Amino acid sequence: MKRKIISTIFFILCAVLFFIFYLSACNSGAVREPLLIYQAPTNEPIIAIACDTRDNVYAITIKGNLVKINADGTTKQLYSGLKRCGFSNHCLVVLPTGEVVTNECEKHKNILVKIDPNGKKEILMKLEHSLNCMASDAKGKIYLGYWISKGNLTVSRFLQRAEYLKGIIAEIAADNQLNPLYEGGIPQSLAVSEKGELYAAVWGKMGAFRPGSRKYSMCGPTKTFWIAMAEQSKILKITPGDKPQPVTGAFIGCSYLALKNPGQILAFGNSSSDRCGIYEISAGQKPVRKVFQNDKISDNLTSLAVSKNYFFFSDSQKGIYKIGLKYF
Repeated sequence: MKRKIISTIFFILCAVLFFIFYLSACNSGAVREPLLIYQAPTNEPIIAIACDTRDNVYAITIKGNLVKINADGTTKQLYSGLKRCGFSNHCLVVLPTGEVVTNECEKHKNILVKIDPNGKKEILMKLEHSLNCMASDAKGKIYLGYWISKGNLTVSRFLQRAEYLKGIIAEIAADNQLNPLYEGGIPQSLAVSEKGELYAAVWGKMGAFRPGSRKYSMCGPTKTFWIAMAEQSKILKITPGDKPQPVTGAFIGCSYLALKNPGQILAFGNSSSDRCGIYEISAGQKPVRKVFQNDKISDNLTSLAVSKNYFFFSDSQKGIYKIGLKYF
């Protein structure tokens, strides 16, 4: 009788352990909660983040304040009062030198500026178009994603009149000239792998956009306006001189990208079969949503970044979170 009881208990324990393992596998192993490392000031959400190789995080708030969150938890405000131009988003990258590059508005025109660790600002170049996203590689080369409009734009809640829109992804050449690598849908996010591979999330396709369309997508982390969509979003691998290669077309809405490693993408958006959140994407495979214990924590994100050790993301209400890549 005692042996039967012991056997029954052993069987139950094995079943419980198997069930826990099964749930962990179904939820992509997400058994750890992200840690809030920076509390956003009241009414001042984070709209862009970037990180360096030492796990320091840089952030821009909606009021144009540039903050550095050190790996040890201390913070420093590097700059204040960065102005945003028209329809452009605030973008942010960290160079290997420890300087950051972002965009600012001067006389109603976008300019790229470099800010050093002491808060000293230097103008790099002027831009002619609305900037949506930016990325840099390990050598400090910068890529820009922007869009060109032809026609009369009228913005209230919806972008109601746009005769023609074209998205462009370009690299900044050594002479500060823009070298276009892609023309098509509107770039929402860019990311570069350690091997120098360029990935982009783009909306729709270039051409006429009809306000009567039933599909709309949010434009930018500030959610200041919406744009009628010709088709759902795509994630592309951009190789100079070659045709862009789709990684997945299973996303709708906007997507922010970060690269876990070459070929593995972390993106914020929503698929056709699941809710909005963070997804892990590999070429040719169905996107897998990453589930936290607090499943509402990734509903309303504004930016993503990946270092060698951590995945960082900013929430429009709370601030900046981090979670170890080995748990993600």
